[in-house]
Amino acid sequence: MKKLFSILMIFGLLFSASVGAQATKESSATATNTAQKRVVIVHGYGGDSQSHWFVWLKNELEKQGVRVQVPNMPDSFNPTPKAWLATLRKTIGAIDENTFIVAHSLGCISVLRYIEGLDAHQNLGGVVLVGGFYEPLSILPKLDPFVKEPLQGAKLAKMIKKRVVLSAKDDKVVPTNLSQNLAKAIDAEFIQLPSGWHFMEEEVGKELPIVLDLLKKQMGLQD
Repeated sequence: MKKLFSILMIFGLLFSASVGAQATKESSATATNTAQKRVVIVHGYGGDSQSHWFVWLKNELEKQGVRVQVPNMPDSFNPTPKAWLATLRKTIGAIDENTFIVAHSLGCISVLRYIEGLDAHQNLGGVVLVGGFYEPLSILPKLDPFVKEPLQGAKLAKMIKKRVVLSAKDDKVVPTNLSQNLAKAIDAEFIQLPSGWHFMEEEVGKELPIVLDLLKKQMGLQD
């Protein structure tokens, strides 16, 4: 009986060690995978890297071990496509399936213009486009140069693996139908909230959990 008990004890210890080693291995693999992820957050017209919910989102992603970049786009109250594309080219550089982009308002079409200009064989992990558009805004005609050229929707849909457009029904800056048109153009999931306006700090505060949730889903991150 004692011999049997000893054998069972040894077996139990070996099993526990095996399970522990496997768990450690899986945890290490997850950490390595997370460390490879990169998120670029691109603000819109009149904004900067500290605006709205960008700082909060950056901090939350970094807690997950994700590398985050939040560039200050040049002259955001008098933006030009050339200057914004140059900044995105410098910030984003080459893309891959571990690269994800969150963009707000004017940042959305700017990001899409940048991706359009890349080789069609490159792939991006995903985009979350908040209050985005690709058509003229009656309220901001100075942004027309960004939407002058037709959008290469089919190319973008092939290059960007996961695509979500987020809008609010009461958005007075970018009417929700324009965001819906953008979603259709790039074959993206369209999420329309009943309220949220243009997702600016004075409207939704400094946190926007739905964007974090959408990003984590795209990246395959679990709580």
